[in-house]
Amino acid sequence: TVFIPDGAWIDTMTGETVYGPQTVTVQAGLTQMPIYIKKGAVIPLADETLTVRAGDWSHLTLDVYPSTRHADTTLLYEDDTETNAYKEGALRLTLLTAGFTEGTATLTIAAAEGSFSGPRACTEREWTIRVHGSEHWGKLLRATLNGDDVDFARIERDPNAMPLNNKGGATDGDVYVIQFRAPVDQAQHLTFAFENPWDPQ
Repeated sequence: TVFIPDGAWIDTMTGETVYGPQTVTVQAGLTQMPIYIKKGAVIPLADETLTVRAGDWSHLTLDVYPSTRHADTTLLYEDDTETNAYKEGALRLTLLTAGFTEGTATLTIAAAEGSFSGPRACTEREWTIRVHGSEHWGKLLRATLNGDDVDFARIERDPNAMPLNNKGGATDGDVYVIQFRAPVDQAQHLTFAFENPWDPQ
């Protein structure tokens, strides 16, 4: 039995949208995990690695679930992963904001604040942006990065996909992928123009 809070939530096992508040009964097999993602969310995903120290964190994926009604802010935290220097302020924070304005979905990666030392303190980062389409929105027509058009690839819906995977398709709909590299101390602003963006609730 799962309580679904207010808002529109994506059931990552089925791709269906569940609207709260309500309580639902969920059945899941041994190889499934019931995960609900709120529409409007932006979720940072790391590359697959055995431990936190195994990766250099110079590449990250942002999973974006656009919504006309809901916005989201997420704070990306980084430190050297090895010492207690973060207690003295040796850390870096990056604000991630997803929203919707003037008929267009938006994503802003703010300039990173703070610093730390070590091999994971990259000054540039490769970003992979995965924008999840909606059954009501139609196709993505245009994407921009800092005001300039940017290329994107479309991956068709995969009903057998793993939730929160940073590669391949997704259960909830088509995924549009944008990749770029940028200095971490410079803000990046992206927009996503769909055919007919609207949310029923």
